[in-house]
Amino acid sequence: TKKDANMNCSCISIALDRCRALLESLGPSYSLPRHAILAADNTPREAKNQFFGTFAGSLVQRKHFDSIEVQFMMCGHTKNELDQRFSTIATVLSKAPVLETPEHFAECIRKNVQPLHGKELHVMVLDSTWDFQAMFEKYNCQISGLTSTHLQPNANHLWRFERRESLESSLVVEVNNVTWADLPQHDDDVIISVKQWLSF
Repeated sequence: TKKDANMNCSCISIALDRCRALLESLGPSYSLPRHAILAADNTPREAKNQFFGTFAGSLVQRKHFDSIEVQFMMCGHTKNELDQRFSTIATVLSKAPVLETPEHFAECIRKNVQPLHGKELHVMVLDSTWDFQAMFEKYNCQISGLTSTHLQPNANHLWRFERRESLESSLVVEVNNVTWADLPQHDDDVIISVKQWLSF
């Protein structure tokens, strides 16, 4: 399975479907949060590209979330909890005497990796991904300026997607796509705002 935007979008979609089903099974007072934060490596191959950006914007446009923030960790960033779990899983897999198929890998993880802090462990084999790129191409949504180039070396490291109705009224939103210039503004328009740096 290629490591690309389709893989990222498929994995996130599966995880969100599982989270939603789990929360709904707990009762009507449980639901997904209204705001989501996705952390990604600062690479255009998997996440920092217009297809992944369109995917994140579509989750807001379809009102699954009120806003989505995508944070791109810079090279040399401090390892987070997810990186620590990858290390734990790698150690478990390295001790297995034989691993011949993807299902062998999954079964080894199920048997030997313990969930932390009362969490549940969900392991599945991803044999293929959905073709999100083909689905989004028909919308002709070209988002430029998302990655650094030799002409524009200062890349952004944070995207925030939200509907126009959520923006501050004083915020000026530029329409750079010439085919959209004459379209009337609508409260459900999804706006992306970017920041060069993350700061805490």
